[in-house]
Amino acid sequence: EGNKCDCLILAGQDVAEGGEEKWKSIFVELKGTDVLHALRQLDASLDNALFRHPSVNEVHARIVAKSFPANNANTEFEKARRKFKTKHKGCLFKQVSSNQPDFIP
Repeated sequence: EGNKCDCLILAGQDVAEGGEEKWKSIFVELKGTDVLHALRQLDASLDNALFRHPSVNEVHARIVAKSFPANNANTEFEKARRKFKTKHKGCLFKQVSSNQPDFIP
């Protein structure tokens, strides 16, 4: 219910013998052009306690969109993006244009 992102991908990480299982969580929001709404959806998903677990040691967030506003410090999206990155410091956030490959090591 409420704002949430389109997809959560859980990727297992290599574990040393006898070590604990560790995971990367990748939150993905697909949008045409309303990237400000996409940011709100990612924010709500990251805030949801259901998606927090001690075995997750890397968190990534992606907005995949057809277009993004010009990178201008005065835009509403840029202000919201900065606030998001400050609030979710441990999250590796990236904007990806449609049909652009993305690699998460």
